[in-house]
Amino acid sequence: MNYFESMDFIKSKYKFGSNYGLKRMKAVLLKLSNPEKNLKVIHIAGTNGKGSAASGTVKVLEEAGFRVGLYISPFIDVFEERISINGENISKEDLATLISKIKKPIEEVEEDLGEPLTEFEVITVLMFLYFSEKEVDYAVIETGLGGRFDATNVVMPILSAITSISLDHMEILGDNLAKIAFEKAGIIKQNVPVVLFPQDLEAYNVIKDCAKERKSKLYYFEKDCVKSSKQYKNKPYQDIIIETNIDIYNVRFSLIGEHQKYNCAMIIHICEALMDLGINLTKDIIYRALSKVVWIGRLEIIHENPLVVLDGAHNDDGMRNLVKSIDEYFSYDKLFLVFGMLKDKNIEVKDVLSRAHKVYTTEINIQRTLKADELYQKCREVKVLVNCETDPIVAILHAVRDANKEDMVLVCGSLYLIGEVRREIMKKLKEL
Repeated sequence: MNYFESMDFIKSKYKFGSNYGLKRMKAVLLKLSNPEKNLKVIHIAGTNGKGSAASGTVKVLEEAGFRVGLYISPFIDVFEERISINGENISKEDLATLISKIKKPIEEVEEDLGEPLTEFEVITVLMFLYFSEKEVDYAVIETGLGGRFDATNVVMPILSAITSISLDHMEILGDNLAKIAFEKAGIIKQNVPVVLFPQDLEAYNVIKDCAKERKSKLYYFEKDCVKSSKQYKNKPYQDIIIETNIDIYNVRFSLIGEHQKYNCAMIIHICEALMDLGINLTKDIIYRALSKVVWIGRLEIIHENPLVVLDGAHNDDGMRNLVKSIDEYFSYDKLFLVFGMLKDKNIEVKDVLSRAHKVYTTEINIQRTLKADELYQKCREVKVLVNCETDPIVAILHAVRDANKEDMVLVCGSLYLIGEVRREIMKKLKEL
């Protein structure tokens, strides 16, 4: 199979949506001699912050001289971002070769079990085999959705980590924090330590009890471990002082935003847990790594004069963090907001809309998009100037042309929106 045939095979599974359960994954991996068992995995679940924690952990291990695989979802620019080693995406050639290897075992399992694998399951099988064949030292793996029945949850990790938990995907994971936390806690394995981000008490108690039941050492920290921070207006970094139970860290972190201070603390606590496992990570290694972390589409500054910022906030927690960050990390005259979201996301948008001088509603090129005209009506309720433009690139260019040099254009509402526009809009902005 060539690359395009391989991608067609992967995309053909999209129609099967999500299908919770691990039996299909286990059956296919068994036919492939269980490549996942060859990996030392750091397994990360959570509602928000998974990507920041994962990318930061990879960067630290990479800085320490290790060969590290990273598995994320969704991608922003290109599909191959989902599977990378030391910052290098899987090649199209390797992807095609591996799909050729796994296609027959997948089809055999589908026939045996009488049900198809999902798209995410196929990509996850591909990832396990790739990291195994490339003999990575460590694999940092994000869950896709939830944790307990997520396709990635066939691993026995060396460390688990659970980031911020909030209400999202409630139709699948449950309608309150305790139920969602229970699903996320499904990645905690017997006698495997777990690092936990600061949580509401409802979620904390569920995870604490689960860790105790499974005899898993719990590394938990409160937000007050961030002792101070210094923000630099319109700059892609911040300085943070973080105090753990064993040390104090003075970090320049290359991700900005109120929430990133605590994601930085999460990465440091993951590092300390890894050090307890015997991995040699020094403060100098951690400092160098955290100044180099890249996580595109998250408060990412892509242009100046006017300032153009991309952010993939796509739920209430993310939107609250975005609003705080607009106030604390940016200096501008007027805010021009380009906004697109999915119809199954009931996000509270009043706070961000109320800061905007003008809003441009748009839509994303997927079936789940909320149509631009429907979003237009939603925004009109806040009594703000609103334009409706179905093409997101056109919407952004209109906003940039309407803005003065001292203004800010913010593109937000969905990671899918950011993924659709990022590469092309960066090219077009260079031409202005």
